[in-house]
Amino acid sequence: MLPKKRPNSPKRSASPVPPSRRQRLSPTSSSSRTPNRGRSSPPPPRPRGSAPSKTPSNNTAAKRTAGTKTTGVMDYLRQSVSRDSLLGLYSDEKRGRYVCRAVLQRLPETSQQIIVRLSCTGGEFSISNIRIWLKGFNAGGAGGTSSAAMNKLLSRQLNELYHWAIVTEKQQASAWTDQTVLRLTPEFFKSLKDSLQSLDASPWCALTEEEMKFLENEANKDETSGRPVRFPAMTPEDLERYTQSQWDAVLHYLVGTPNMTIQPNPAVAHFLLQTNLMQPDPDYKRSREEAPLVITQKGYDFMLQDNSQQVWHFVVQYLATVAESKKGEVFREALLVLICLSFSRFGECYSTASLTKPGVKIVKDLGLFGIIYYKKIGRGFIFYPTRIAMQLTGGNQTSGGIGGKGGGMYSWSSKALESSLAQPRPNDSSHLAIIVQTNFQLCAYTTSELHVSMLGLFCDVNTIRRLPNVIFMTITRDSIKG
Repeated sequence: MLPKKRPNSPKRSASPVPPSRRQRLSPTSSSSRTPNRGRSSPPPPRPRGSAPSKTPSNNTAAKRTAGTKTTGVMDYLRQSVSRDSLLGLYSDEKRGRYVCRAVLQRLPETSQQIIVRLSCTGGEFSISNIRIWLKGFNAGGAGGTSSAAMNKLLSRQLNELYHWAIVTEKQQASAWTDQTVLRLTPEFFKSLKDSLQSLDASPWCALTEEEMKFLENEANKDETSGRPVRFPAMTPEDLERYTQSQWDAVLHYLVGTPNMTIQPNPAVAHFLLQTNLMQPDPDYKRSREEAPLVITQKGYDFMLQDNSQQVWHFVVQYLATVAESKKGEVFREALLVLICLSFSRFGECYSTASLTKPGVKIVKDLGLFGIIYYKKIGRGFIFYPTRIAMQLTGGNQTSGGIGGKGGGMYSWSSKALESSLAQPRPNDSSHLAIIVQTNFQLCAYTTSELHVSMLGLFCDVNTIRRLPNVIFMTITRDSIKG
């Protein structure tokens, strides 16, 4: 992928992209192709598992999310999900423990200590005694360990716990007395006890080789062609390539690369329209429904983001759509599936038989976006969580838990650039290294047509010169302003 920032790139206008910009997308022809190959606006498919509702129960959360920038599932829960919805997640019989673990890992060490100690005291304890627990902690920036500083520290921690629906009441330091008692919510307390008593690290049981062989044999029994059916296991490298190819297809569609080998799903194409990453060509003279799609200013920004940010952009839009489903059941199930994915194991195969009926629909929808590898074997279905799917919890963690320093979102652009510099002769299309000279000549070490198409948006394609693994272009005033 391209680096997130381009050197020496002037600020672009926010006006709709003119057709002339689309004409420069092809590295082989600058005038023979119509914008985006004349793609018409696709019909708006509704994700499976969602249904229109006259009285949607999660519209408030969806509207808040539309104007709030989040970085992962946990950040989404913190900013966009109500207390009642959080209590509903904690109360799930089999998966509430994993929601509890994910929230607990996100909290700072002080809050973790309070919660775990409360679990050993029946879920409630007086605040006067809780202050004794905190004497060993530094009230950082609050003025030492004085009574006022301790109250300030404790008040800040308890307000955060109330927001996460962990404690029953919002505590005000000014109203505290020696008899004030802090209580865990029954839903969180139950899920916390289940988590402490459970030895299951993953919410789903991975399929063994024998079980995979059994599914393969069952599929062969149903095969009418007489040819043996083989379902080789996906390796971690296969999953990485699968994720990259799916998102390359989205970017190819966005920049209008000709002769695409992989076409994105119609639901993905509709997403690009729905989020204003693409728009019908405003200069098209005929019917708007038949107008070809062109990239927008917002689409340029999306195109240059890291893959993980692009994936999360898709997920937020999907959550906003399913939030309108009847009684919020699909929205709740989507959140549970996304959280449980973070506790699955990369490279392991799981059966959809371990999912609920709404959960199967959610996994299928995520499979459309390439977030999960989903496949039918005979009469059954299996799925592999990809690395990005497992890291969708995201966000800035304070305790080194999920998404901490060692588990941040996977950066394809950084890996590709480092690999390119280590291997000047690239042997994989994901390799990319860019050098911009003082005369504004750009040298790109790549064999990817996607990279060439993306660079063609900002360079004069009439100046392209090709070698086996390097491309030369020139950045001009017109190519930047076009």
